[in-house]
Amino acid sequence: MVTLRVTMTVVFIIESSMWFFCIFVLYIDDMMTVTVDMFEVDKLKAQLNKEFEMKDLSVAKKILGMKIYRDRQEEKLFLSQ
Repeated sequence: MVTLRVTMTVVFIIESSMWFFCIFVLYIDDMMTVTVDMFEVDKLKAQLNKEFEMKDLSVAKKILGMKIYRDRQEEKLFLSQ
């Protein structure tokens, strides 16, 4: 019996203009996007939803065992294990 285990993380950085970028992280069956432009995130999700079955879990609070803290007023993002 052969067991296949995929432990690969893929990170794409999408740049559509001088002022816009989107970090797109894919790990097994989890996906996260990081950007300042929610319109672009919604557009990306709509495109992916045409090809794949997806469930939107809204704003991430945890990824890969790390807690995500946001200070929206200071526009900062922190990760904690």
